[in-house]
Amino acid sequence: MKSGAARAEWRWLWFSLSVSTAAVVLDRTFGRMFVDSDVPYYLDIAKGDMAAVLQPYASRQLHPHLARWLAHLFHTSFQSGFIVVQVISLIAVTAALGWLLSSLGADLWMLIAVGGTSFWAGVFNGAGLPDLWFSALLGMFLSFCTVEAGLQLRRCCCSCTCPASQRYWSLSAC
Repeated sequence: MKSGAARAEWRWLWFSLSVSTAAVVLDRTFGRMFVDSDVPYYLDIAKGDMAAVLQPYASRQLHPHLARWLAHLFHTSFQSGFIVVQVISLIAVTAALGWLLSSLGADLWMLIAVGGTSFWAGVFNGAGLPDLWFSALLGMFLSFCTVEAGLQLRRCCCSCTCPASQRYWSLSAC
């Protein structure tokens, strides 16, 4: 019984790794990266050429600067920096989604259904776009909020006891 519960606790990690690996392999095999119409603007931001960037794109600088920093760190091209950011973002998004689904009690078939969609390779394909990066930030934020809400709930339950019985905890007494 304990081994099944332990497997269920780590189900989100297997979800994240398998979906991320499949998306990267499928996209690198069949996809074409850096072909979207907005990508040149983000590449210009990463190169430091802000004069060539139009205003709506000029305000979204975190993603290109992170790609630039990774390109300088690993001594690679800016495109490789964007790919590294995409891989990290994809792992973070799928980990957050898998963890949230698992913590809500989703069965294995639900994780397979969500992870088996072709959506993931398409999202990874937009390597120059910040969409997946901001999705990763949002997913991590929601995961941390869920953990914090759970900790607050546990603190409330542990500090408040029902006056009728000292053995049971009640939220109504909080």
